Amino acid sequence: MVIYLQTMRSWLGKIIAFLILLFLIGEFGYYLSYLRYKDEEYVNIEALKLEKEELQKDNEELYALTNVEKPATYIARVGIRNIHNFYEEILLENKGYDVKVGDPVMNSEGLVGVIAEVGDNIKVNLTTSNISVSVLVNGTYGTFHNGRITMIDKNASIQEGDKVYTSGLTSIPEGIYVGEITKVLPDAENLGIEAKIKLVNTSHLNYVSIYTRRD
Repeated sequence: MVIYLQTMRSWLGKIIAFLILLFLIGEFGYYLSYLRYKDEEYVNIEALKLEKEELQKDNEELYALTNVEKPATYIARVGIRNIHNFYEEILLENKGYDVKVGDPVMNSEGLVGVIAEVGDNIKVNLTTSNISVSVLVNGTYGTFHNGRITMIDKNASIQEGDKVYTSGLTSIPEGIYVGEITKVLPDAENLGIEAKIKLVNTSHLNYVSIYTRRD
């Protein structure tokens, strides 16, 4: 009888231990599930934060475009940036805009490019490409091309820090900000002077404004 009771206690203890083990395994599994849930919840919260930040940036950019110096005929979204030509061209989503080749494209700072092609998308050659634009600095005319202003009279009063604007001599309206003079030096033939220019930043463009001519 004593041996029987001892055997029963032994088996009962094993069963209880087994049940406790099952309970602990269940609790551990629940804890792991909870951790996974919290991780997913954290990832979702962070994704929402990033989305909110992007929307805020878009709103700020759109609001800034409503205050450009020249009236914007259209505000367009940048659709694609060519990874191999990132700093020279962008494609805008064309929502049926009545725009023309040669129309200026701006952000809130100033000129960022000129329309090169109009189709399903609008191709814009940026100021960092090889476009040519007639500009005005301190009452002196010149031609902006490849990051420099050339054909400047050697007697012109131009110095570092001077602001550069479109001249209005071409299809682009007068007075659009282009950039700031960073260096003045003699031209290659020593007949005049030329100037290097710090352009409007074109590396972060989500929305731009287009000013189109009304012929």
